[in-house]
Amino acid sequence: MELESEQSFLQKYGDHYIAVNEDGKLRSKHPMWRAGKPYSHAFKRPINAGIDSNHIVFFIHGGLNTLQSTVQRIQSMDKEFRGEPYHLVHLAWDTSLGSSIDDMVAKMISVGGMADTYRALLSKMPWNWSKSRSPRYDPIAYFGGVVWKSQYDTALSATSKPKGIPSDRNAGFYRAFEHLNRCTVYNPKLRISFVVHSAGSIVSNYLIRAMKEDFPELATRVSNYILLAPACHITQFTEAEQVLSRTKRVVLSLGSEFEQKNYSSIYSKSILWAVYDMFESAWGKKDFERYTLPFVESSQHNPRRNRYVLGLDEQVQAYDKAKIGKGIYWASTGQKTSIKGTKRVWTNARTHSEFISDPTTIESLKILLS
Repeated sequence: MELESEQSFLQKYGDHYIAVNEDGKLRSKHPMWRAGKPYSHAFKRPINAGIDSNHIVFFIHGGLNTLQSTVQRIQSMDKEFRGEPYHLVHLAWDTSLGSSIDDMVAKMISVGGMADTYRALLSKMPWNWSKSRSPRYDPIAYFGGVVWKSQYDTALSATSKPKGIPSDRNAGFYRAFEHLNRCTVYNPKLRISFVVHSAGSIVSNYLIRAMKEDFPELATRVSNYILLAPACHITQFTEAEQVLSRTKRVVLSLGSEFEQKNYSSIYSKSILWAVYDMFESAWGKKDFERYTLPFVESSQHNPRRNRYVLGLDEQVQAYDKAKIGKGIYWASTGQKTSIKGTKRVWTNARTHSEFISDPTTIESLKILLS
């Protein structure tokens, strides 16, 4: 899809996205994050427009999305959802590989950070590999783990309560929901929905936690929580679903048949398996606590109990879906699932990334959001 000019893009889509960088400020070469533009253009307008239509649908993209792909998705989804009785707002967070590398370099600038990085790199050098470790996967697991932590850092920074006095350059998602919470006083009919893909579920769960702590009234306005191949931990989702006990929760995930296939060039299974089987393989209790994730001690029977990921249908079954909560609807790829008494195929997606481009998924979202 051909990208529009900066001025044309801002005029046409400026009220359909809120964009933040990992530091919560607007800084980038693209107009979405341009430092010269105050966030009021891409922040207050969508909230006000959503108030007018009474229903705001927040879409949150996943990790490793470039600015170009985010812009293209805003353009394509605007056409696909045009005319629907709700206002679509993209919560765009900088998850590109370049952003992750910038984050790594920034941490290395400090003396302590550089020393820690040097020691960590030494521990991963070939001469330290034991016979039980695979040289083929160790470098990927290490650097992949660093990038994955950067995604978590970005999500946490974008949703945390900013320090100091609010400014027009501090455009974290927390401020967006703080503003929206104030608006509920003037609009008792306001309701909101979430449509979330992959690592976007980490952002949404952090936002729901913020609602629970600081905006409890806003949490009661959530009518739909729809997750597409979510990359969040089950422990995160369990916490969120307790807050959204009256909300319709729908999870669309790949069936195990597709999860076992080779969808990742760096791994022999799907990208979600790569994340939780490789990138977090060396995570300990402190790593989980860093991102405020509950840590569950491993056992002989469940050595990876704390690392069960919601989007992996097989692992969810092993965890026992009944323990997650009632009123949660599951629709695995290619399977007919009854939601409100209607049987249909909810998605024809066959890979992790196809969920947000599959026509069947898009039409299913329209039905779920109506």
